[in-house]
Amino acid sequence: MTDAAEGTPARPVAEAPEAAERRAEAGVPARRSTPRWVDALVMVALAALAMMAVLTVVARGAPLSVLDEPSHIDYAWNASQLEIPAAGDSIDPEVIALWNCYGNELLRLPACGTTGPAEAYPVSAAQYNFSHPPLYYLATGFAARAVESVTGWNFVLSARALGAVWLAAGMVVMHLALRRLGVGPALAGSVAALAGMWWAGLTAATIVTNDAPFLLTTALGLLALGGAVDPPGRHRWLPAVLLVALAALAAGVKVMNALPFLAIAGAFVVLALLPERYRPWAGRGWLLATGAAMVAAVGAVYVLWTRFQAGRGDPDWENPVEGVNTQPFTGTPFLEWLPTIPRGLSTMGHTYAQEGVASGELVAFVGGIGSIVGLAAIFVGLAVARRGSALAVIAIAALIGSLGWPLIVQLQSFLSSGGTHYFPRPSARYGATMGFVAFAALALIAQRLRWQALVIAGCLAVVVTTLVTVVMGPVAGS
Repeated sequence: MTDAAEGTPARPVAEAPEAAERRAEAGVPARRSTPRWVDALVMVALAALAMMAVLTVVARGAPLSVLDEPSHIDYAWNASQLEIPAAGDSIDPEVIALWNCYGNELLRLPACGTTGPAEAYPVSAAQYNFSHPPLYYLATGFAARAVESVTGWNFVLSARALGAVWLAAGMVVMHLALRRLGVGPALAGSVAALAGMWWAGLTAATIVTNDAPFLLTTALGLLALGGAVDPPGRHRWLPAVLLVALAALAAGVKVMNALPFLAIAGAFVVLALLPERYRPWAGRGWLLATGAAMVAAVGAVYVLWTRFQAGRGDPDWENPVEGVNTQPFTGTPFLEWLPTIPRGLSTMGHTYAQEGVASGELVAFVGGIGSIVGLAAIFVGLAVARRGSALAVIAIAALIGSLGWPLIVQLQSFLSSGGTHYFPRPSARYGATMGFVAFAALALIAQRLRWQALVIAGCLAVVVTTLVTVVMGPVAGS
């Protein structure tokens, strides 16, 4: 392209604010008035932030987390030897020896370098997380072995350090997803940093748990959704295939990690039931078929893995943690489940942080604010979104997912207990992925209402607060 008057290359013309806003609301990427190196710089900064925060916490060698960390370590340890735990298995002696050295958050263990009787450990050192799909454990187990061989670190330290990679990848992809949805680089980077430094995201990245990749799987779903809400093109099948494949992949990590895809599928069904003007980028058939395929993919992973594990191990095994956070039904299941549904709306109120990440009081305070912001992002998004926009889809998905995840948790508990137990108070961490979806809605709202400066300032305040508490270490430990 040349300038007609001068015959010299014309400079790129930035879109008018109104045009950029319309493109963002339609889910179309903004025209590139921002040099590529700006996005590259933001992504490098996000990766560095994740690495610094996670490795600082991990290097302190905090006791193993009460969030089932010993059993997750044992699963990864066995997976690195191509062995999958089964019902009735106990945690390996090598892992128990490391457990003694790290300690336990709530219980005094035998001395480092020794192994005590099974009774000296919570639930007699039973391996009760074998029911989870193996993808996270295979990836972490083999990678931790490689880190061990290069650095000389022990298996626990190596596996925990990999959380920095999971978090960095999640934050970078979150930035890319928001950019794909039309959000500016500064706002996209700030919200991606907020997602990573939020207590749920950072805590999961500093311990060995299959929650560690949940920011990455959610961000991949949002990135694929950005392609789906583009104006109809010649390859409408591609975003559908990506969404279905990513849904299956997320379920292969942990079924609850597929929650964003189930929520998006629910949003597709809602849109399919509305007049065409509410879904200008897709027909009713495409929405229903894609949504059904996503649900089927997640269900297939769950059913196939459950059947595989049902034929292994001790057939008379009883879950030793049954009744710890669950209790027997005293009425009909649905009436017991119903009062737990509103807890889903407090997804961003995550109030647990690994030792050395933050004080309990600070986590509770920020979690309370987060619950308010998350709710506001959902309902303000529904109120201000244009018909058929990316914001409308994400806000609907966030609402469906937030109300739906407690029921998914209850259904899993119902099936695993043989229909005898339920969760009276399901933990917000089970629905933490909906917090990330709400963050995406927040970014699109800020872009829509031109609140970029306000939201960026709020994001940076949380990020700086988290970094200060991380650097302070044990002084701020919970």
